Amino acid sequence: MSKSKDFRPFILTLDDDEDFNRLLVKALNKLELDVETTTKEETFFLRLKHTNPSIVIIDLNLGEKFGAGLQIIEHLRREFGESLPIIVMTRRSAPEDISLAFELGASDYITKPLDDLLLVSKIKQFVRISDGKAVLSKTDDFFLPFKQIPIARRKCSFEISLQITEISEYGMKFEGDHFFARGSSLKVQCPLLTEIFGEGRAYLFVVHNNWIDKEAGISGIFVEFDASNENMMAKLRQWLSNRKSLAREVKPDKIR
Repeated sequence: MSKSKDFRPFILTLDDDEDFNRLLVKALNKLELDVETTTKEETFFLRLKHTNPSIVIIDLNLGEKFGAGLQIIEHLRREFGESLPIIVMTRRSAPEDISLAFELGASDYITKPLDDLLLVSKIKQFVRISDGKAVLSKTDDFFLPFKQIPIARRKCSFEISLQITEISEYGMKFEGDHFFARGSSLKVQCPLLTEIFGEGRAYLFVVHNNWIDKEAGISGIFVEFDASNENMMAKLRQWLSNRKSLAREVKPDKIR
């Protein structure tokens, strides 16, 4: 059924704390939203079937059912796909709870106690204000909220081109278009390192220092060699001694 021009977003909530529900309604009334609260799963699903809400807000703990809200999130996401915004509002703030809620399909996550300003800002991700009233946002009116990625799936790699400008037994200088913070880890693979160490693999370095040349429009970094790796240092010194004209020595006090 199409929505009329006078349509106002309707929010359906599920939380067994009636005092909290009253505070929630009071906060959402500031946006002139239609809100209905429920305290039991059965009532929530019955109203869900007959009201077609624009947004649902769910607590994770319902009475004696610790974590029941997680199962509801999973069910709603299977039933409605990505079309229904699901906001979690709960006292559970452990990282694993937040991560699991997002993994199961939560659109956003708010921890109690209720912060009116925070709640309103979250709701505004899914509704926009027109003539002082809230109307449902179209998909091109807002960006979908960020979702947390489980720790086990966060690692990724980037391939970035840099130029080695100087090398010594202390380390190497790189320059390029990208800025790296001190302490950043970089895996470097290039023909020069293969020539020096005889292995065509990637070598791990940590950014020891960095700088920006605003006039040239480039940034640079300095990475140190692992002085405790005797085999690597021996190969490096041998290479440097054979190519003195190529390798200009970089003293520690000269490092920018």
